[in-house]
Amino acid sequence: MSLFHFQFMGIFLAILLMWAGNRVRMQVTTDEKAGKRWLWFLIIGLGISIIASIVAILIGDKAYSISVFLLLPVTLGFIATLVIHFAQDRNVSTSKMALLFLAITILLPWVSFASGWTISLFFILVAILTAIAWLLWSRYEKLYLVFFIIEMILLGISIRVIDMHRAPAISPEWLRAPVFMGSFLFIPGTGVVLSALLLRRLFSSDQPVQWRAVTSTLLMIAVLFSMIGYQAALTSIWDDATDGLGWIMMWMLTSIIGIGSAILIAWSLPRKRIWVAILFALAVPSMLVGANNLSHLDASFSKPIIVTAQRADIIDKAIQRYYEKNNEYPQALSDLTPWYLLYIPNPIIIPGQDWCYQGGADHYRFGYVYRRVFSVPASVKIHSSVGEMSDANWECQNEANKYSGF
Repeated sequence: MSLFHFQFMGIFLAILLMWAGNRVRMQVTTDEKAGKRWLWFLIIGLGISIIASIVAILIGDKAYSISVFLLLPVTLGFIATLVIHFAQDRNVSTSKMALLFLAITILLPWVSFASGWTISLFFILVAILTAIAWLLWSRYEKLYLVFFIIEMILLGISIRVIDMHRAPAISPEWLRAPVFMGSFLFIPGTGVVLSALLLRRLFSSDQPVQWRAVTSTLLMIAVLFSMIGYQAALTSIWDDATDGLGWIMMWMLTSIIGIGSAILIAWSLPRKRIWVAILFALAVPSMLVGANNLSHLDASFSKPIIVTAQRADIIDKAIQRYYEKNNEYPQALSDLTPWYLLYIPNPIIIPGQDWCYQGGADHYRFGYVYRRVFSVPASVKIHSSVGEMSDANWECQNEANKYSGF
């Protein structure tokens, strides 16, 4: 079985817990003892998931890797809900409950260190941040349009960071890891959490929903999903070019956040609308897998070359428009922006590489450093040229020579 199958097995487990937790949660308003039952449901469920993780560690690394897909989404849901519960319910501030919750949250990172893998500790932080987002939402829900616009801006920045793929160029060096962790995880994860909160805002009441609100909410979620999916596709293309694992990391982490957020939705919706949470749990990983599949419609390792050639065509057409307007070719590609091209897209073959261009009044040469796969020598590919040009000062060949040793 592939990792995809284990992930959807994890979704099935999450759906069972959605149903069970929703039944317990909906009794809180009608039964005085239901509040304590709800709290014990959360604590026992989190404890069982931790024990299952320990058993998986004892079995072996493969079993623990599988348990990540099965247990981390529900663990995230349990921890985030417990944080929200302790923050909102003033009647459960007993020392025993607090100590038990503290013991559980300490045990989980200990399990991570014992296994030599700190991903569980990392997801405790993600779960707490998710809970904080839900608590802030409960206070500032009226500002949902502001949150949506801010998230779109952040996703745009994240997409640009992934597209440029210039980690070595980030200075100072200590900023590289935060920038890329933010781009691969926290910004897409925030978009998923915001989408879940928008759904909760729409369906949290038993009142009939208004179709205008449904349309606007689903449109906002579609925009967020489209941007996250586009980033996932770009990441997958760069993985082909560099033999990287960016998409796998983004798929795993963002999917776990999505499934965990779906659990939070299910535990706060009326029982007849739990299907909204189930669809959301299925939609997030499906969107990411679909983005990866769309970026691999062609033969393996060909997508970076195809995308680079398509971007070169766009730039070349802008060069021709510049010539038609000015009766000369641009001296540099930067002369094309912003009147002939809003911005210069970069090639997606070798990280850190720019286009190669030489231009004069009646001649130009435009190309890029090219290689078929990430492990073969590079060469110069001339995309288009007009007139005669000497090879003097042609930096493109010097850049290609840097990779001649592969």
